[in-house]
Amino acid sequence: RVSAERPGRTAAPEGATAAFVGGYLAAWTAYGLVAYGLFRAVVGVDAGFLTWDREGPLVAGAAVAAAGLYQLTPLKRACLRRCRTPLHWVMHRWRPGLTGALAMGAEHGAWCIGCCWALMVVLFALGAMSIAWMALVAALVLVEKVLPRGERLAAAVAAVLLALGVVFHVTAPGAVLA
Repeated sequence: RVSAERPGRTAAPEGATAAFVGGYLAAWTAYGLVAYGLFRAVVGVDAGFLTWDREGPLVAGAAVAAAGLYQLTPLKRACLRRCRTPLHWVMHRWRPGLTGALAMGAEHGAWCIGCCWALMVVLFALGAMSIAWMALVAALVLVEKVLPRGERLAAAVAAVLLALGVVFHVTAPGAVLA
């Protein structure tokens, strides 16, 4: 609709929408490929110390706690603000044509990645193939982005992630209680 109402439009609204979505998906695909590449590099090293009966819980706890800290940063808030209001963003960052729509989608996707990347790291730390963790993280992302005042959830999520990181550290094999 926004594309159709612009003076001198160069692309049909359907094409612009598809290009916008394509740019958004391209940004997330790039993030996913980088994350997967890093994961494969770590697995390729065959770091035995990362097993769950050795230092794995400490590494997972550190990753979860770091994600919790990120939830409290100004960057997280800025990214979430832009990701929560795509229509306002599109109206003020308009670029004409299909390539403009593609670029806008990629830029919007980058803001959303900035908002959610740390929660995606939590999935790697807690089990990338765990349907329960995936559902929980997806629900958190949805609530933060969609519900009125959902951005206020970030602090609560941070507290839970920090506590979970501490639990992993304390319950790690050979952990010393301080």
